[in-house]
Amino acid sequence: MAEGIRQNITAMSAVVNLYIEGKVIPTEFLVLPEAKGNKTLLGRDFLNAAGIVLDVQGGKWYFFENPRKQCEFFKKPLEEIAISAFELREDEVTYEIADPANPDQVLGTYHISALKDYHESGVERDTGPVAPLRKRGRPKKLPPGSELRRQQNQRGSLYLRFVLEGLLDSYRYIVFAHPDIIAKHYSLCKFYSTSVQNMSIEIQIFSERELSVFPPHKVRGMKVLDRDAFRKEVSVPFLLVTFDIFGEVVELLKQRDCLLDIDNLQPVQDIGKDKIILLNPDLSEEKLLFLSQCIHTFDVSNVSWRRITVTYENWNAQEILKAILPINTNNKTTIYSITGHIIHVCIKPELKDFKYVIGQVLLDKHPNIRTVIYKVPIIEDKFHNLSFELLAGVPEYEILVKEKNFQYAFDFSKVLWNPPLVKEREQIFKKIESGDLVYDVFADVGKYAIPLAGRKCHVHANDINPDSYKWLCHNVNLNKVTQYIHTYNLDEKGFIQTIVKNGLIDFWSRENNNSRVHVLLNLPSCAIDFLETFKGLFSENLLKVGVMPIINCYFYPKKGETYKYTIDKYFDDEAKKSLKISVIRLVKAKSVLFRATYKLTKKTLFLDFGEPPAKKLKCGDEN
Repeated sequence: MAEGIRQNITAMSAVVNLYIEGKVIPTEFLVLPEAKGNKTLLGRDFLNAAGIVLDVQGGKWYFFENPRKQCEFFKKPLEEIAISAFELREDEVTYEIADPANPDQVLGTYHISALKDYHESGVERDTGPVAPLRKRGRPKKLPPGSELRRQQNQRGSLYLRFVLEGLLDSYRYIVFAHPDIIAKHYSLCKFYSTSVQNMSIEIQIFSERELSVFPPHKVRGMKVLDRDAFRKEVSVPFLLVTFDIFGEVVELLKQRDCLLDIDNLQPVQDIGKDKIILLNPDLSEEKLLFLSQCIHTFDVSNVSWRRITVTYENWNAQEILKAILPINTNNKTTIYSITGHIIHVCIKPELKDFKYVIGQVLLDKHPNIRTVIYKVPIIEDKFHNLSFELLAGVPEYEILVKEKNFQYAFDFSKVLWNPPLVKEREQIFKKIESGDLVYDVFADVGKYAIPLAGRKCHVHANDINPDSYKWLCHNVNLNKVTQYIHTYNLDEKGFIQTIVKNGLIDFWSRENNNSRVHVLLNLPSCAIDFLETFKGLFSENLLKVGVMPIINCYFYPKKGETYKYTIDKYFDDEAKKSLKISVIRLVKAKSVLFRATYKLTKKTLFLDFGEPPAKKLKCGDEN
């Protein structure tokens, strides 16, 4: 709870005076009636840190992670709540709890330092009601490393939970001091956050310390990037250790992820001849116990706290976008791929208003990126072009990409490229042997054709897009595979009916030919429609027919069609005998990319259907 912050909200607040170094600082608190039986009195700034959104006009509040579940404030004005005084000293903190029915009567006064000493003593708690802790006195402190000391460390936070939950059951309101005031009692600070979590309903809420290294809440909903808005001061725990042991201490803390881990900030800093080790403020109970053991093992000073300034530069792109985008966004705020100096972003429809801030953040957080674009995933023309928009950076689209041992140059704005499917391409390469005959119907810039030619396969590569064909020819020369590849700029149906057909006739006519024939159809949105072109491809009686071609066809089930319907529609019983369906990846919700692998049959190739009428085929993105 920050010091000196006032916020007036009629009939829904109470004032608490904080006495700090002789000064009286009034702080207003808001009451949330549905948290732990109307017993929680929380500060406005704590609510911000806890992720609680207040709808004052509507009289409702909700956790920002679950805006659909809203709770109402008190509908009637609150009864007068007594002003509670916090007497803050160097070595202890005192708080008082007053009876709302009788503001002049103080029900209890508790000293935090007494709580700390009591749980360190190793004395078992009473099974009955909690007695005022000051009556127990201050027991003798146990030496570091002793068995009793180890046992009391393990149960310390559990005992504090017992005490404070007992207070919650006894009194209507409990007011907690600012964590910075009691920072030296680290276990109590951590328990404080645990206690607040227990008082929540179903949604976990976090203490100020746990959210301290996250971006500020005020950046939520930002549509024009304001980097200065991310600047904030936070408190983080630290250990002060001597130079001779800091290396060993750091290594142990690093193994348990106890170090403060944010971008552009070193967790180990010099202070004279000693070292300061900055710690993660959001440590689990298990890690707190480990930290306590380290403190006693190396005989270093207890945990202290210090203020640091964090800025836009201290968070990565995912953390920045998670803070900016609406709270009901899925964990993966946005999906993007990197090709050369270009980031290609896929943005959900509900996030279109944030596309420019998304682009700018991605540009900022990737030093080697110069261009961020958004491609609309719908292909309308026969050349398979995608429309796109520049979100951030410079309009430079010609790039050179290296994949394995091959290079591909192309204009990203005019051709199709899908870097996530590198492993899938490798699977295809393993199925095709040197000397095999390959027909690549949708070759694009050569991402299948060129590596296969490099393996000394005999490749015929086609693409209807003039730009793709231009870069395909360029890349064939660039990779020095001209001896094993022929390129074409034909429509897909014409390529199958001429180049593939004549190639098969020539292939079957050869003597002692042990090679195989492969046909690749790699344009998932429409490739499956071209399978019908193979029906009746040969109507004449050939003297000799050899090995049948192996088809690898990528597809998505069309909208409104089930997977089973698609299989039954495009593959007859003969094809199903050799058909193997592979799941390649989940592209988006309810959209799966499949690969169908099967061997064409004579029954399919030699049926005479006559010349089918011309049909316009709409295509989508390829692998």
